[in-house]
Amino acid sequence: MMSLARTSFAVFTLIVLAACSSAPRISTDYDPNHNFGVIQSYHIIEKQRSTNDLTNDRITHAINQAMHSRGLVNSSAEGADVLIDFMVVTKDKTRVTSYNSGYGYYGYGYGYRGLGYDTGPNQIDVRQYTEGSLLIDLVDPAAKKTLWRGMGSAMVRERSPEEKTELINSYTDAIIEQMPLGIAK
Repeated sequence: MMSLARTSFAVFTLIVLAACSSAPRISTDYDPNHNFGVIQSYHIIEKQRSTNDLTNDRITHAINQAMHSRGLVNSSAEGADVLIDFMVVTKDKTRVTSYNSGYGYYGYGYGYRGLGYDTGPNQIDVRQYTEGSLLIDLVDPAAKKTLWRGMGSAMVRERSPEEKTELINSYTDAIIEQMPLGIAK
């Protein structure tokens, strides 16, 4: 019975950790003097056509869905309370992990064996990867200055079109959820 409880706890812990690790990590910055409570409409700044048209279209669609779910209305650039700008940036990164592999079962002489610790050389694991970041800005239409910025990052890898759409939707939703919309100053 105790073994079943331990196994159940271990499986539950792994599920919780897996769920936490897949949630987007979002960072934000904003102008604390701005009255975000007056924002009721937005306009997405149109991107120049490029080789990322599919990605730009996915992000624009995701922003529109997330903003509509927050109760905001898409408007013309002239009539919008706030402009929305976004960009995707990539950065090559290196992850270095160092660990000592000397812990294990060792002999101590005269046939005696036991658990021991060897201060042998550390193992170093070096991995190169590319990180992609989605940045979404709220821009004051009159002053043309950034009022709020949200950013989420993920490791870039090959994905199907459906996986790309799902990833963009989840990161866009998580970023826009952090916007201080409706908070009056």
